[in-house]
Amino acid sequence: MKSVIYNFNKKLVRVSLFIFCFAFVNSGNAQTTGKSTNITTVNGKKYYLHKVAHAQSLYGIAKIYNVDVNTILKENPSANKGIVVGQDLKIPVDGSDVTQTTKPVEEAKPVVVEEPKKEEQPVVNSSNGGEPDLLSMVDDGAKKEKEFVPSTFKSTRNINFHTSEILGKRCLDFRISHRFGALNSGANNAWGIDGPANLMLSLEYSHTGRWMVGISRCIENKTAEAFFKWKIIRQVKHGFPFTITYFGGVYHTFQKDPYLGEPIKFYNNVADRVSYVNELIIACKVTPWLSLQVAPAYVHYNLAGSANGLSKNDCVALTGIIRAKYNKRQAIIFEYAYRLNTNYAAAGTTYYNSMGIGWEIETGGHVFQLFATNSFGIMENSYLMTTNTTWKASGVRIGFNITRVFALSKKSGD
Repeated sequence: MKSVIYNFNKKLVRVSLFIFCFAFVNSGNAQTTGKSTNITTVNGKKYYLHKVAHAQSLYGIAKIYNVDVNTILKENPSANKGIVVGQDLKIPVDGSDVTQTTKPVEEAKPVVVEEPKKEEQPVVNSSNGGEPDLLSMVDDGAKKEKEFVPSTFKSTRNINFHTSEILGKRCLDFRISHRFGALNSGANNAWGIDGPANLMLSLEYSHTGRWMVGISRCIENKTAEAFFKWKIIRQVKHGFPFTITYFGGVYHTFQKDPYLGEPIKFYNNVADRVSYVNELIIACKVTPWLSLQVAPAYVHYNLAGSANGLSKNDCVALTGIIRAKYNKRQAIIFEYAYRLNTNYAAAGTTYYNSMGIGWEIETGGHVFQLFATNSFGIMENSYLMTTNTTWKASGVRIGFNITRVFALSKKSGD
């Protein structure tokens, strides 16, 4: 019995020793693959072309070539997401991008130069001593993708005004905008909390991330809106300094006689109830914490008369927005609209420039804005042209905007 146990233990020791040696040899081979002999030249700089072997890590590869891991990541941006077997990595021959703490690498063996890839390597002209061809270097630079400046603003609207922002691809935005009554309505009216209030609900969608459409309904004058917004040009890092966006809106009032419940005779046909707004929005993200915007705006009402408080059909304004971010998710927001013509008000009616200041906070898919503004109107045809209260007389209203963005596709994004 003892002999059987002894023989069994002896076989077990041999098998274990064999497995240990096999694993040790394989792991050693995986991480000690020799330095590549393939060297290529890109933009005048020499690189080893290393093909990733089974079980190799970035640390192990860096150790082979006596360079820092960050150097490999810098030359191979795709490696930030991980490396795979068979992947080619470019590694500087001289390792000059990092400070080396070890001894210089021994002189490399005779090498075989691999033909450069068309999309990465410049054409080498043999007539000039093997130096890169200048025309190929120009082409290579032209192929570099532009880096656009993201998130000039956190929402498609600041307080009332539209910003240069467009929703991400296949994104849907549901927005609730509310304005209380004026503060100067007194304590009996809870300083405007009791109303009269204005409310707008809107649904907005972008399919490509460059243009968006939206529909809205507002209490004031029972107005419905449809708009189109297109980001024409985007701000580029170290390039074009502005984002330019077009906004166009159409507005239709469904207002009836408040006493008779019948259509107001002032509006003889459907076209009389329609108004339009066009804006060219020019924005710039000056610093990571400061964004500025200006936008010339044109408002047109098809019908003007004492019933809607207008003596002329048109108004031209210049609007401005400032957004000052003071931490990762919060900012102070400000807006002002200067009307270039003010002689359109009906007799006995006075209108003022719209101004608002507030606080903005981003919470994941929500953006919440709390502010004070002298505009009762929420839609562009109202706050730009017919704001009838002023900050000087405490005709200020507290309001808020809540927006919730829904991604309708896994590829949704800014």
